[in-house]
Amino acid sequence: VYADMDQDEIIVAVRDQQLRPALPSWTPPELVSFISLCWNERADRRPTFQGILRFLSEMKISSWHSPKNEEMK
Repeated sequence: VYADMDQDEIIVAVRDQQLRPALPSWTPPELVSFISLCWNERADRRPTFQGILRFLSEMKISSWHSPKNEEMK
């Protein structure tokens, strides 16, 4: 997404156009939804760090298996 952009262009695109990187197709839907919350334009609508930690604990992120992780074994 950002390959052909310099740092200033990225900042403007993220700020003004809500440009975000694509997530891999194997990303769990609940994580996609949570990441979208974290990317909310309004800071007061984003989760707190406590909320992020709670979410990650509940998701047991360390136990996820992505196709890429499986290839590395």
